[in-house]
Amino acid sequence: MRALLRRLEDERGATLVEVQMVMVIMGILATSAGPSVLGAVDQAKKIAAASNVSSAVPLVEAYYLDNGSYLGMDVASGGLLGGGLQAYDPSPGVRVDPAQSGWSSYCVYSTVGSFTFYKAGPLGEIVEDTTPTESPCAA
Repeated sequence: MRALLRRLEDERGATLVEVQMVMVIMGILATSAGPSVLGAVDQAKKIAAASNVSSAVPLVEAYYLDNGSYLGMDVASGGLLGGGLQAYDPSPGVRVDPAQSGWSSYCVYSTVGSFTFYKAGPLGEIVEDTTPTESPCAA
């Protein structure tokens, strides 16, 4: 028992070499995990932008049923029933391109981070805008 106590009293902590080795190992782990974490963040932003557009589509169609056209969905004009698409409470990240909206067509889009997704018209697909401009809907 005395030998064990004496041995414990002699322990003073980690050496400088041991601390340096731990730091090197932590650095290696951090550099290997960093890119995958950044990739996950970008993927989440893409999903959020596409989801914003997807959740706005039923509201756009409800607007059409109430107004008989897609005209006036932008907030500035207010629409025929007042409030435009905002009266239907879409996600705050959803935008309407009034220049591309008409009696029978529309364009809604959402930007999260540097990723923009849009849907042009009732038959359009939700796609990513790979050439960012002021409005992804402009031809």
